[in-house]
Amino acid sequence: MLARKSLLLLLIAAMAFPGYGSPVAIGVVQGSTDSQVRGINLVPGTTLYSGDVVQVGSEGSTQISFGGSSELVLLQNSRAQVTQTTAKSPVQIDMQDGFAKFRSSSTAPIVAMLGDATIRAANGNAVGAIKITGSDSALISAEKGSLVVTTAGDAASTTVPEGMALNVALAPDAPAGTTANSGTSKRKKLVAGLLIIGAAAGIGAALALNEPTNEPSLSPFVP
Repeated sequence: MLARKSLLLLLIAAMAFPGYGSPVAIGVVQGSTDSQVRGINLVPGTTLYSGDVVQVGSEGSTQISFGGSSELVLLQNSRAQVTQTTAKSPVQIDMQDGFAKFRSSSTAPIVAMLGDATIRAANGNAVGAIKITGSDSALISAEKGSLVVTTAGDAASTTVPEGMALNVALAPDAPAGTTANSGTSKRKKLVAGLLIIGAAAGIGAALALNEPTNEPSLSPFVP
């Protein structure tokens, strides 16, 4: 009977943490409404693990702390996966839908992913936002510090200065059966567009795209 109970506990753990063995805790929920991970409602104090997918509902928002003053805010109708390969590697935020605002610090860097592109702080500290505006378009803006957007296909980089935003296009998914050398065959190819000048046109433009004005705010930015 004891062996059966132990096996049942292992099965439950495996269902809660796919690839169960040594789940890596990477963040803690600071505030949340109408949001879930693995079908479980998020509440303040919930621990997030590498590989978790955060789903925010139509009336929700979630604020997550990753330590070292790095944070993430997801607004309504957003979906993102958070991962970290090792304790010393950056936290990766794979944006799949919606609107995210993040703060990356030199002590706990965050790398955002959109399509086949990575978005990171240019010089250690930055506050940025990603707004997926349609099935083939998005807006990347830098509120504090500069961001560097690098596409995997051609290794090209575009710097988004503080107070500016970058319009990007997302190419259609690759046809089934195609293979990419970099392993990004399932990711849409990102094509950088025009920079929008001015702070109001940067993060303000993202907030103006049918988003609420009472979203959770990030802690004060410390350069």
